[in-house]
Amino acid sequence: MDSAKEPDMEPLDEPPFGSLDNPILADGVDGQFEYLQRLRTEAGCPFLWHRLGSWCPSGSEHFVDVYELMAHDASERWVLALSLAHKEPSEKAPDGLVLHRHPFFRQVFTGVNERVAKFPLELPLAFDEDDSQVIAHVTRILEATPKKAWENPKFYKIMAPDPMRRFA
Repeated sequence: MDSAKEPDMEPLDEPPFGSLDNPILADGVDGQFEYLQRLRTEAGCPFLWHRLGSWCPSGSEHFVDVYELMAHDASERWVLALSLAHKEPSEKAPDGLVLHRHPFFRQVFTGVNERVAKFPLELPLAFDEDDSQVIAHVTRILEATPKKAWENPKFYKIMAPDPMRRFA
């Protein structure tokens, strides 16, 4: 395997980490969720997320999933690319973000592996009905911030394009 594609090995001339051309490395969907659950803003705020879709960059054999993230306090929105064909999730974060070191807990995953039409406001509807604790947790996060803040975050960084708009 090329050392430029190993976690934490980014040459200076590489595209930005988290972009389609330099995606965050993860081990399957579980690895993506573990990584996203640990990701924080520089102020330490965790994220809500949903998968916008998948993309196979030209010259690559692997699909890349594109996720949209929104900080729990609605201060930041990010769009990041994650590759799921790797043994271990990356241990670094894109510039402007921090990777929390504490272990994840499955019962508090605050994102889904599907597109949510009115993200993040309709995110609770995307969870299975059996996930009532997660639905209640995400609903509390959404209700703690005025609706306008969710629609207009102060910071928006797009590292990867929306796969559903690539043919538009």
